[in-house]
Amino acid sequence: MQGIVYKERNPACLFRSVQKTHIMHALERSGLPDIQFDIVSSSAQRYNAFANLLGYENVRQVPYYFNESVIRKPVNRQPAEWPFEVAEQKALQDVAALLVIAASGEIARDHMLQDIKIDGKRTIRLYSDTVQIVFEDDDNNTVKVLEKPESIQSWLKDDEHGAMAQSGKRFEITTALTGIDLTNPQAHPATILVRFGGTMRPYTKDDVMSLLENFGPQDIMISAGGISIQNGGTTLYDKTKPLTCYIQTDPNAPPDAVFSHDTWENLDQKTLQRYVYGAIPEAVTALIHRIDNSRYIRSGAKKKGDFPFPAPNDRPWETAK
Repeated sequence: MQGIVYKERNPACLFRSVQKTHIMHALERSGLPDIQFDIVSSSAQRYNAFANLLGYENVRQVPYYFNESVIRKPVNRQPAEWPFEVAEQKALQDVAALLVIAASGEIARDHMLQDIKIDGKRTIRLYSDTVQIVFEDDDNNTVKVLEKPESIQSWLKDDEHGAMAQSGKRFEITTALTGIDLTNPQAHPATILVRFGGTMRPYTKDDVMSLLENFGPQDIMISAGGISIQNGGTTLYDKTKPLTCYIQTDPNAPPDAVFSHDTWENLDQKTLQRYVYGAIPEAVTALIHRIDNSRYIRSGAKKKGDFPFPAPNDRPWETAK
């Protein structure tokens, strides 16, 4: 189903007025201010993105217990959808470690839920993974996944994945969000994918050197492909062309368009930071709805004849039995 496409006449007021009102209304309708979000990440930027959306009083940055170095990239899936599985693997590793820690500390099961509740709030533990890709052709058939540079020197010399790899090409930033409801054992984990697509301007090697001189190597070393829309690299993006947001709730189905900016020269850094990390109200509400729906599916599964039963082979199986 096609989502709402926002087209503002005056892009300068995009976030400050219309979008700010839209965010608050969306959060109020979803009851999100009553939820504590634990951001499982070492990234201060990722934490700030969600805190700017949801309020610092509703968001905590918490330590993680997963080992990203042992998580394998799902090479059989489209590169834009890799974060789906990576974020879920982070969550599974982390929760398994938490259970071991809880058991070793001799925390009784009936007390564990109370220990992880924050001020009586519902608590969602949030995991994420982000990749940036570029399209090598107009048909979206050939893509490159961009990694963080190993060094400035190798980044400048690498024509395939380095500084010039994105010049004049279309890009997509994709972030998976996996949520686990720590205060409701009846709810299953859920994952959604937030995708932002746009176009790079045909920048030159001189533009890259100017970026390095003006902003230093730090921005480059922490960004996929060395160039990010949320820091100094934003000058290399073509902001006169559309920036479109899609949300994908099923890796086996195409994403739905949510909104689009015809131009985005006047989007501020906080807004772009939220976009990179998937911290938009449409994504958070979609994730919470999927977690909530999992409760009903699970409870329904216990009663034969209710959704999602009966399965097509139920009656033949009973007859054969």
